[in-house]
Amino acid sequence: MPRNVPGGGSILLANQVASTLPKDGTAIAALGNSLYLDQLLGAPNIKFDAAKFTWIGRLAGLPLLLVSWETSDVKTAEDMFKNELVVGVPGAGSYGAMLLNAVKDIMGAKYKLISGYTSGQETRLAMERGEVEATASIQWTLMREQQKDWLETRKVNLLTQLALKSYPDLTQVPLIGALAKDAETRQVISVFLAPAEIGRAFVAPPDLPPAVAQTLRTAFMATAKDPQFVAEADKQNLELGVMDGAELQAIIDEISRIPPGVLEKAKRVAPPPVEAK
Repeated sequence: MPRNVPGGGSILLANQVASTLPKDGTAIAALGNSLYLDQLLGAPNIKFDAAKFTWIGRLAGLPLLLVSWETSDVKTAEDMFKNELVVGVPGAGSYGAMLLNAVKDIMGAKYKLISGYTSGQETRLAMERGEVEATASIQWTLMREQQKDWLETRKVNLLTQLALKSYPDLTQVPLIGALAKDAETRQVISVFLAPAEIGRAFVAPPDLPPAVAQTLRTAFMATAKDPQFVAEADKQNLELGVMDGAELQAIIDEISRIPPGVLEKAKRVAPPPVEAK
């Protein structure tokens, strides 16, 4: 029985997962992929520890792709550090805006972020209309299906992948971390990139009995690999990048061990966190 729990970009729901939802396997949650980032950066009213959730599995990662329109002077990743690039973002507090702002402040990319668009689709339309030069509000798998004409007629320049791992068929487009000048800069940027790896994940409350946790993880993977389920996702052009709960839990644990100095540097470039009412 699905139930929407609005508030604070999933912070309120995450607090419920940590405290009031039953710990017997009957309650699971689909949380926003940047919640761990909110926690690390000190967003108000957070009453959970993401590392203590029981991570069930991930249906898909959410890596973003930064592209510029054909008329832009920024046509390669290197150009981002030489020429101003006007980028449309859905909102000043959105994940894409936070990530691009970090790349701008830490790595020196010459982005001018234009916020206020209602959705990623609006930013893409704004780019086509010439209001902005670029957008990061798209994934490669969606572009291949929904913006084929952009690729076939070379309407866009593929600048960089805003992700920790490259798409297998996009290795010619550099990962943003590969453009960092030193290891510490790469570490700081990775703080902001990890939500792309977490993606569309599902969690259960902390301290579930091990047998219950394993049952949920096994059932999740069986569903995600079911031929009928995969066919339906394919029919709707929904990308599947399945990851089991144990692997996802390991990623969260690694994120939680970020060195204090790296975390402090990340906090200095992040916008003020949103308060959950």
